[in-house]
Amino acid sequence: MNQTVEMYFQKLIETRKIHPARHSICDDPGQFVNFRRKQFLFALLQLADDAEATVARFVLEKDRLIFSYAGKRPLTITNPATERMDLERGVLGDINALTGLDLFTTTKDNKIGKVNAGLKMIFQFAFSFEVYDPAIFFRVDQMGIPKVLTTDTPGRKPSYTRIIIPLGEGELPHNLAYNIVKRTLQHLYYPNLFLTHLRDIAYKIDDEHIGSYNKLVLHTLELDAQTRVKKIRLICQSDNYPADETDLWVFKRHSNEGTCAVGFLVDAAGNLQPIVRNAFCFFLTKTNTGLQFLIQAPFHLDTDVYQILDHDPHNEILLQTLTQLAADAMQGFKQIENEVNERVLTDTVFSVIPLEKDEMTSGLFSQWQPRFYESIHQSFMTQKIIPTKSGYVDRAHAYWAANSAMLTLFDDAQLRRLFDKSDVGWIYPTQGYEEIKKDSVNQALYGYLDSLTTLKVPEESLIKGHYADAGKRIRDFIGVTVKFIEAQKDTWLIKFYRWLLEKSQYWETAKTKPIFLDQNRHAVAAYNIRTRRPGIFVPHSGARNTQPLPVINMGLADASSTQELLDHFGIRTYTKKDYMEFIILPGLDKSKDIDCENFKAVFNYYWECSKQERYFFLMKLKYHKFLIARNYKEHPFYNQKATHVYYLPDSVSGLPNYEEKDNFGNLLHYVDTPRYIKAVGKDNKQKLWLFLEELGVEKRKERIKSNPQSGGKPPIPPHADDILKQIYLSQKMLKRCPFDNYSLYEKIGYVKRNDGYEKKVKVLSCPLCHKSFMQNNSVPRELYDRDYDVKLSKIIEHSDSNGTQGNSSNNVINPIESGSKPGYQIGLMKFKTLIISHNPYVQCIAGHKTMKRSEIQYDCRNGSNKTLKVRICRTCHRVYLEKKEIPADIDFTALNVHLLNMATAKKIIDHVISLDTLNQKMEELESEGKRIFSPEQGTGIVIKNGIPLKGTTNRKETVIAVKFLEDLDKIRYFRENVAFKNHDLIFY
Repeated sequence: MNQTVEMYFQKLIETRKIHPARHSICDDPGQFVNFRRKQFLFALLQLADDAEATVARFVLEKDRLIFSYAGKRPLTITNPATERMDLERGVLGDINALTGLDLFTTTKDNKIGKVNAGLKMIFQFAFSFEVYDPAIFFRVDQMGIPKVLTTDTPGRKPSYTRIIIPLGEGELPHNLAYNIVKRTLQHLYYPNLFLTHLRDIAYKIDDEHIGSYNKLVLHTLELDAQTRVKKIRLICQSDNYPADETDLWVFKRHSNEGTCAVGFLVDAAGNLQPIVRNAFCFFLTKTNTGLQFLIQAPFHLDTDVYQILDHDPHNEILLQTLTQLAADAMQGFKQIENEVNERVLTDTVFSVIPLEKDEMTSGLFSQWQPRFYESIHQSFMTQKIIPTKSGYVDRAHAYWAANSAMLTLFDDAQLRRLFDKSDVGWIYPTQGYEEIKKDSVNQALYGYLDSLTTLKVPEESLIKGHYADAGKRIRDFIGVTVKFIEAQKDTWLIKFYRWLLEKSQYWETAKTKPIFLDQNRHAVAAYNIRTRRPGIFVPHSGARNTQPLPVINMGLADASSTQELLDHFGIRTYTKKDYMEFIILPGLDKSKDIDCENFKAVFNYYWECSKQERYFFLMKLKYHKFLIARNYKEHPFYNQKATHVYYLPDSVSGLPNYEEKDNFGNLLHYVDTPRYIKAVGKDNKQKLWLFLEELGVEKRKERIKSNPQSGGKPPIPPHADDILKQIYLSQKMLKRCPFDNYSLYEKIGYVKRNDGYEKKVKVLSCPLCHKSFMQNNSVPRELYDRDYDVKLSKIIEHSDSNGTQGNSSNNVINPIESGSKPGYQIGLMKFKTLIISHNPYVQCIAGHKTMKRSEIQYDCRNGSNKTLKVRICRTCHRVYLEKKEIPADIDFTALNVHLLNMATAKKIIDHVISLDTLNQKMEELESEGKRIFSPEQGTGIVIKNGIPLKGTTNRKETVIAVKFLEDLDKIRYFRENVAFKNHDLIFY
């Protein structure tokens, strides 16, 4: 003992005798007694940590407790006369604190205060305790009066400090005191976690039980000048039981008020896990935080109940530091991943952070959870730290899937391809928002994630390629494209097909998406979106990947999920018809010189087809330019259309040696018949002539301009419907017919001159009323010559918003209703059926709600024209007539109008199907060799439940109804070749 210690120690004895300590706790609240009795053990550990000791040891014997440690400095003592001042300055000596049990300390670091408060509890177990330090030996009695000891305790090492506490001499009975100390030593909770120096704590109980609490620092990182993070492993060992290991990431921040820390528990895989404990002030307190992670700070405590003081300015500053530190820890986890390659911030963070602003109890710290919620939530909203499966996104790029199946199937890289955005990702890749929303327990989690999400992606949007944004507006995105599918592996595509099998509601959309790979690994759709024809087929057995048509890649075709999906989509093996439509026909226009084999394939397929199939096949061939022709000089002309060339009959040998022109002044080109005879064979020459004629190729003699001087007959027009007798002129280019509001199409017509010459003109034609239209400035000047047999009529323009009437003429057959726009007037050329009703306010039998009144012309039996008042559906254009409005003198026979009552009309509507469906059904039956109808035999099509069946025209009911039939060639075919007997065919 040096002179300074000896001098101050004597003064300390005198001071303590004058002011003895009061230490009884007989009036303590019962709920805190057991908690406070353990605090003297923590006070001893704090004393060792203050001495910068790294190892401490407890030895519990039957009659005493021995605590020892090896500190880097001995116990200190300061002048007893300046204790209060030293206490406020934070330099109070250790011996002063051990003996000054009545001092209420609020020191800066709060360490000595904890020692003082905790050591009061020693006197419940003993009347005195002994301290053996390298600097001094002394005993402290229950009044806090120290006494110098002259002899050292046996077995103490010179550098160690030993404190001996005899048991059974205090306020507690011996057995109770012994059992409390024993249980406490065996169940210390993180005793060295927030201590600065103390690393290992060992204990021994009566040579029967041994244990230890060890702390290992696995990683240490410096986030900034004031913040440091450590990964700490706490190892708890008791007797021979397996060690209990706990890993925590602890963030510490230094400030003027002291060091604050937050600790996050992680499992063996490094994932964050919730941990519910009270607040720490180096050791556990009695203040509940409501948080699921640990917080530590040098709070000011109520030492009687070991709770953090409410309404304390010092504690308020510490709380602000802790909330900001917890928020910064979220960003710190990203830095940890970059530096130690250990990912911590995953979707498990949402099981740790507060998800809603729940208040606990009254007092300042009832708002701990709301404060931490606001701070951490703001960090997620403003920084790129929202975890995804493969990285992190900010709120602007946070997408949330509808269910876990989507999350399993589409990863972040695929999501970025689907939306063509490089920074988006799936948040919370464990569950989808639909699954969490259904779970009443996870409503707080749903609300929190919803606030971080910029787009919730439903299942159907991935297939359809559009979604509804926050404003309920439909937004398109790339979705499943050719590049996306071609970039995927076969294993993923098989999983995708398996997922799609369970989503039958999306099959119709998926059929037109390029989700299949063909034999060349090109992405194709099951059906063409425009024609609705198959785009891929099932491969023939044994042909593998060398098939001429696109077939499913063999790496996918063998999978059961692929086969089952193809069955549901109706994809089959290809036929000759498929080969013709996929390979031969598309190549006709592309090839300059169609080879003989392809022409022979077209020729043979034509004669193998049924009569009905031939008609539709010819309709497709007429649009292709694939014939080879020659002029009189034998110069070849490739890619000629059938209607633009001629063939020479057998009576003509060789090409003519002079120039010939048709009725339009065009030079004649002749089909290269020797080439085609060689292709099909001489035995099939007559079939070749028939094929060319059916295709539209005409004989040379039928189109040669006649010579009036030779007495020749006028030339035969190419088609009766192509001779134009009347053309309606408009000031602007028309898109729809002004008489029936139907889409116009462009066609070539002929205007006949008095001498038989025919001039070719381009007009717009209506497929329903067959009227022809031209723009004023497009009319050739020669048409105004009286030598041409054509009537040019101006269209009456409708009134504009100012009521100004356009150019008008009285040469219009069906005048437009006054004051209405073109297209709302229904002329007699439009409808073929009148539906008779008894109700003047009749509703459309198809369920359409918008009706309009109109007037149509009809012919009386006396030859005059009158007006008939009707109601017309604006949607389907069905015409309804009230029974009492039917005049007695109307001649329906002259009008060629069918009359139907409401009951019959409702039956008819059940048979109306779309044109695409009709064509598809007809082609399916034709491919099976069934003849749909034959004009010679008078058969027709019966539509029942949307399925065409074979029937006859002798039925009294309607056997076919076609809604908005748009194909002009088919209309002509039906009108010319199918008899209208007993209302067999009705056009709406």
